[in-house]
Amino acid sequence: MFTGHYTHNLDSKWRLTIPASFKNDLRSGLALTPGPSGCVFVYTMEAWEEIAVKLKALPDTLENRALKRYTFSKTQVEFNLEKAGRVLLPEPLREHTGIQKTVVIVGDNERLEIWAAERWAELTANDAAGFDTAYESLAAQGLL
Repeated sequence: MFTGHYTHNLDSKWRLTIPASFKNDLRSGLALTPGPSGCVFVYTMEAWEEIAVKLKALPDTLENRALKRYTFSKTQVEFNLEKAGRVLLPEPLREHTGIQKTVVIVGDNERLEIWAAERWAELTANDAAGFDTAYESLAAQGLL
């Protein structure tokens, strides 16, 4: 389970240091893939392989072909995390996210999300109010 959030800077070669608390789970490989709202999803190889199978099984529609084409053309698979725990953030994913230098790495249970720090700040500016509303709704339904 991935939890927490960390702020890091890309180095001059566009490499990102993976936080120490996540390295062990990603040592056997990872996939960097575009996520919605301008983030990058980071999956373990096992999780990515499951998602790739699901994407492949989608019906052959115009919308699904566009989704698969966009996803697979921008996905980078790394079979081994380098010793220093860094991973290259390739240009197609930097373009997708608008990342220039500073990123926020967020644990989202089964995956990580990488955000441009500015976009993360905008996105989360009102999260506390939304959290309270969602929590109260789920609690009223007996789900929490």
